[in-house]
Amino acid sequence: MRKIKSLMLVALTLIMGLSMTSCLNSSEGSTISYAFLRVKGTLGLYYFEDVIGNKLYPTTASLTQIEANSDFKMSETHLAYIAFEFVEDETQGVQSLSESIEPQDYNIELVGAMSLDGPEVVISQTMDDMVGDAPETAPINTLNLNPGYDEGTKPYLYDLETLVLPIQFNLSNDNEKFKMHKLALACCKADMTEGTTDMIFYLRHDKGEDDGTTYYYNQWYAYDIRNAVAEFQMETGATPQKIIIKAHEDINQSGEMPEEYTEYEVEYKAPTLN
Repeated sequence: MRKIKSLMLVALTLIMGLSMTSCLNSSEGSTISYAFLRVKGTLGLYYFEDVIGNKLYPTTASLTQIEANSDFKMSETHLAYIAFEFVEDETQGVQSLSESIEPQDYNIELVGAMSLDGPEVVISQTMDDMVGDAPETAPINTLNLNPGYDEGTKPYLYDLETLVLPIQFNLSNDNEKFKMHKLALACCKADMTEGTTDMIFYLRHDKGEDDGTTYYYNQWYAYDIRNAVAEFQMETGATPQKIIIKAHEDINQSGEMPEEYTEYEVEYKAPTLN
């Protein structure tokens, strides 16, 4: 069986060259860095920020060129994967991101960028409603792209606003049919009863009219869960302690929809850089 190149952590540098528009030629001895970063904005000024608060400000020229030559739009992105070079500081030389408790500001030349944003989370009243609100016509293969390597290859919280799912599913070798696939993250108010501390999400895969299984596709999808968490807090009177993601997985790629869900658990707490 032929496979589409997997978007695994070990292949990120290759992905940047394949999936993202590069606007700068690296000078001799320069270093390109890669990172998952939130996009934030203040008074129309957009910047990238990591989980401890380091702020990365792209130069106007590099951001303009990236946006002109790709479908990436910083003002429309929640979580991005970027390639960049630090603008050399006259006193400190080439920089690297601080992992201290004191966040720093950096100027960067943006080399490439791609949005990882998934669609808006579906909030249904009942499980029956969810069938119509977020159709499911096919299983995925897995939400754990590398069982032997935890970080970044199974569901995790980027921050308290963003749930990241590394998703693999089968498809045809056809770009138009690829566009038919919809991956919805849904939650149900019927699961949100008083005293409940586990927040349940369901990953729903609609393959459209694509019945192909020759290839598989891996990608991270970042879902903004703020509205869903607010709904959970309103319904239960509590903040979730744990997030459970349920998905119909066909890890052996049999083509059959399994009866049972595969479940993944994520603690609902702010991540930190190690």
